[in-house]
Amino acid sequence: IRYLAPEMLFQPFDETGDIYSFSLLMWEVLHGAVAFAEDTYMLVLVKVRDGHRPRVQLAAHLRAYEPLLKACWHEQPALRPTMPEVVCELGRLLEDGRALDLAVESGSDEPHASTQPMVELTAEPLAASRERGDEGRIRVPAVAVAITAAGSGRGTDAFA
Repeated sequence: IRYLAPEMLFQPFDETGDIYSFSLLMWEVLHGAVAFAEDTYMLVLVKVRDGHRPRVQLAAHLRAYEPLLKACWHEQPALRPTMPEVVCELGRLLEDGRALDLAVESGSDEPHASTQPMVELTAEPLAASRERGDEGRIRVPAVAVAITAAGSGRGTDAFA
């Protein structure tokens, strides 16, 4: 229920609902918390129907993701980006590097994010990678730092 687009309560599922659901997952990754975690399912339904969204309180190095996040949960489904547009924008943000310049802003002793190895995303099934002995994980430094920051007590009052 947490990830259900408000319009999906009254009409068939489509890509715009998937984009809304993706936005909540993106919020959770960036904040290191579960959206609407303290609310009952019924309260979530009422809040989302009435236009409420989780409060966005991103660390400085993650703020570049905020416009995309908010576009994906736009109240009007027709104004949400398509998944190819989301992928393109995420790629642009990752290439830009400012959103991943974590060493300075986070105080991390890890190397600069752009020097961290990244696994190329492929359509290969996870089961096939496990058969080869791969763990099937993708390392994204921004996510690790965001989750670490959230676990330190920052952002505990995450909802409007």
